[in-house]
Amino acid sequence: MNQPKIHFGLSIGITALFRRHRKITDDSMRGYLNWKFRLRKWLILFSILFWGVTFDAMACTCPPINAKSMRELARQQSQQTQVVFEGVVIRQKLQAGHARIPVNVFSITFRNTHRIVIVKVMRIYRGHLKQYVSIVTGYGDSDCGFDFETHHAYLIYANWIEHGRFLFTSICTGTAPIEHSGPELRYLRGEPASPEDQLNPEQYWARHEAQWYATLCGRVTKADGSPAENIDVEMWQIRSHWLPPYQAGDPNLSKPDGRYCIPLLRTGQYILTAEFDNFQQYTRWVAYYPGVMKYSKADKINIRAGSHLKRYNFTLQRQQLYTISFYIKSLDSKPLPYSNIGIAIDSPTRNALGYHEWHVLTGTGSNSFGLIPAGRYIVRTFIIPRPNNGTFPASILDWHMIKKTIILRSNATYHLVLKPISP
Repeated sequence: MNQPKIHFGLSIGITALFRRHRKITDDSMRGYLNWKFRLRKWLILFSILFWGVTFDAMACTCPPINAKSMRELARQQSQQTQVVFEGVVIRQKLQAGHARIPVNVFSITFRNTHRIVIVKVMRIYRGHLKQYVSIVTGYGDSDCGFDFETHHAYLIYANWIEHGRFLFTSICTGTAPIEHSGPELRYLRGEPASPEDQLNPEQYWARHEAQWYATLCGRVTKADGSPAENIDVEMWQIRSHWLPPYQAGDPNLSKPDGRYCIPLLRTGQYILTAEFDNFQQYTRWVAYYPGVMKYSKADKINIRAGSHLKRYNFTLQRQQLYTISFYIKSLDSKPLPYSNIGIAIDSPTRNALGYHEWHVLTGTGSNSFGLIPAGRYIVRTFIIPRPNNGTFPASILDWHMIKKTIILRSNATYHLVLKPISP
């Protein structure tokens, strides 16, 4: 992973593009295929527009699927990891720091967090396991981390790390919910292949999409009643506050008449949002369903797999956006290892209409964030390990990192001071 060094002029456009493609990740085979094909288009665009520039966020990259049938895919997956088993998630927690992943896996956790998932082993197909195992995976926000749900059952493909202390899995290994793993389970159990096992992965998923997921459709309009075109309409799952919300959106944005349809919705409770950023005017059209501006007033929408919901129509409102700049220095003006210090700004709630970005400080200890709506934010600095070996200068531990709340009402500049831990 290259050290992120994107600066303000490019970060505005990049932020919007990553907001768009971050929503595509899914833990099912269809989600993986869908994501792979769409991401390829984004990467081509990035290569053309920003050749030679490193980004402050990167998405997960998985190797291509070469299997011609689900049976062949099941065989390939069974041979590519050290451990294969069925299990039920008992609990999970976030762990600070970067996950120590296998060297042959490309999976990054730019949030400097990863998950530890405790799983009860139900049936083993490969490897030797105790009744309970600890699995490491990414946070789950476009970092290859598999988005486990507590108390759900999964078919898990994993490799040992940390000298056998933990297992590692990701969305690239084949791990999936039990109910999505029919062909794999039949192969692992030595059962004859069914006719659908001979389908290629895309055909197989298309056949099962309607029963695995739900769809929600509607229409978005502006305050004057005109249709809102090219709006990013998304559903955000309501979960435990520390888990990343599952997200799904209309991959084609809203149509000229304002209509949209969101596929790939898992069973759960959601908040429906809509947003369009106008870079030239520094404004955006936004709303929570049913047309409100506060998260607390948004309707909660219950989704069940296999359902198709219609007529979720709502009106958007126009909102001004701003720029905020930060300058960081030490209390006694001693030099700081700026390349190992990041600065983040976060809305209090994590959803599509909130703002959640971070950058590495420049050589002068500064950086800027753009396209931010007015409101309350949490600003913090944090340590970033060296990308090549995960270490950082010992001197950085001499300083307290900053965490403070700010109220943004217009373009603003903040000068923040790192204080020494010992006087």
